[in-house]
Amino acid sequence: MTAIDWSRVPRTGIAIIDGQHRNLVLTVNELTAAVEEGRGGETLRKILSNLRLYAQYHFSTEEQLLSRHSWPGLAEHKKHHARFVEALDEFDFEALLDAPDAAADLLFFLQDWLENHLGTEDVGFSTYLKQAGVS
Repeated sequence: MTAIDWSRVPRTGIAIIDGQHRNLVLTVNELTAAVEEGRGGETLRKILSNLRLYAQYHFSTEEQLLSRHSWPGLAEHKKHHARFVEALDEFDFEALLDAPDAAADLLFFLQDWLENHLGTEDVGFSTYLKQAGVS
């Protein structure tokens, strides 16, 4: 599986959000490299833990910003975020270590979710926030 090319990821034009999106992409790319290089379980566990924690931090930042500006799609957006965290929580880490297919499935999920969520959901709210003066 190839890494996500940050230069091709759509931007929101909101500095704090785009910076955090970049960090999420870098972390998923770090996980992709670790899996492809066959790094050990402790390394993978650490990267996944960092990804989960950073995703929660980012989601909190994003949701607070959207709430502060009364974005009407916030409730649905929170559901998307919750599903991402739930998927990470439900992922069978041991399967990642034992089965290449499980690792490929996880990487596909992460890359697909990021590309679709960032390119559709987050770009969708950016116009609203920019009209409210957020940059």
